[in-house]
Amino acid sequence: MLTEISYYCEKRPEYFEFISSHFGINFTEKSFNDPNLTVHAIQDGYDIAAVALVRKKKDCYRINFIHVADKYQRQRIGNFLLTLINHYAFKENQGPVNIITRVKANNLTSLNFFIHAGYKFKTFECTHETVDVNGSIITTIKPAYILTYDYTE
Repeated sequence: MLTEISYYCEKRPEYFEFISSHFGINFTEKSFNDPNLTVHAIQDGYDIAAVALVRKKKDCYRINFIHVADKYQRQRIGNFLLTLINHYAFKENQGPVNIITRVKANNLTSLNFFIHAGYKFKTFECTHETVDVNGSIITTIKPAYILTYDYTE
């Protein structure tokens, strides 16, 4: 249950640490200084309830990452954060805006989350990553859906 909710749109080290600790993503100094990257967070007192990374490219905004802490799951915090991101993008763009995200094809929880929030399927992509692991070439296939949302107030 939320007690003292606050919304922030700023690059605080603790938000990057939150993402790193949950997903092993490492950030560089470039991430902190990137003017096209915004960090949106909802806090409950001192607890981080949800965080999203959003990157602006021309007149389009891409949600690169969104996560709601386990303790705050099923309380509509993610939906609230999406609404705040939509308003932020609309205001910054000074009008209607297109917001996209990429969701792994096997992540049904995220797919359902974005579909219920009004996102539509735009395309399906299947990228691959090839790495050399101790002399063995390993290719990983990464199927994903690109979802889009056109926001107007």
